[in-house]
Amino acid sequence: MQHTRLLAVIDKMIGKDKIEDFLKKGGFLFELECIKTFENNGFEIQPALHYAEEESNLFREVDFIAYKNVYFKNENFSFNVSLVVECKSHMSPIIGTSTNSLLQKKYVASNLIGSKNTANLRKKIELSGGLDSFVFGLEKDEIIAQNIIEYSTNDKKTKDRVFESMMQSKKACDYLKKSSDSSDARFANIYIPVVIFDNQIFLASKNDTELEIEETTRIKASKFYAFSDQPYNVFHIISNSGLDDYCKVAGKEIDDFLKSHDKDIKEIIKTNPVNSGKGKYSIR
Repeated sequence: MQHTRLLAVIDKMIGKDKIEDFLKKGGFLFELECIKTFENNGFEIQPALHYAEEESNLFREVDFIAYKNVYFKNENFSFNVSLVVECKSHMSPIIGTSTNSLLQKKYVASNLIGSKNTANLRKKIELSGGLDSFVFGLEKDEIIAQNIIEYSTNDKKTKDRVFESMMQSKKACDYLKKSSDSSDARFANIYIPVVIFDNQIFLASKNDTELEIEETTRIKASKFYAFSDQPYNVFHIISNSGLDDYCKVAGKEIDDFLKSHDKDIKEIIKTNPVNSGKGKYSIR
């Protein structure tokens, strides 16, 4: 009753339209719309995930995780594929630039961000030539963008906002992997950094004679980190207009992956899949 009265007072004082405008300015409504799209396509949602940033030891927040999993009730074990999502509204069009070089699938597979007990699965994927799926690997003749920038008509710095959103998703993935590795719970996880923008996305690539520019609704972007244990990562960059299609394609790819690797996932179960090493688990 008290909560209802408070809402009535707020509504009377400033009006619902002002609350809605406020939420739009902060990008909250855009985030809720993105969550709803994932839910409508069969994903489970973990909203407003907090993680500790390793450099500053401060807690940050990633917008949400959209995930699918397979659960083995008798073994009390789950294998999860989690999209770690940042939503960015009020952005100018996004441009991905590329040298038009194709990346080998094995590099994509070997650099999946996965909990420790997915190591054998990742090795098998790499040895078999990588993945053809949209979520993990590369589509046919797919070009990877090396740089992602925000279009601007003036000299203001816009690259930082895009890079920061990508790094926020990546740092959340790293934190989740680290936390998974120290857990005694029976699960295995693969994490994928995803950023959704509320504007157009273009891919610009240079061939031998001219610059090619095409509008798209999703691209992959790569980042290399010098002297890192995991020097290469792939990010999914999505436009809001293409989000529903992305969810359908990604959802199907995850479902197919879980089915096709059912035997390999069951092998993880046999090793008592706690990550901390306190159980029988070991990397063979």
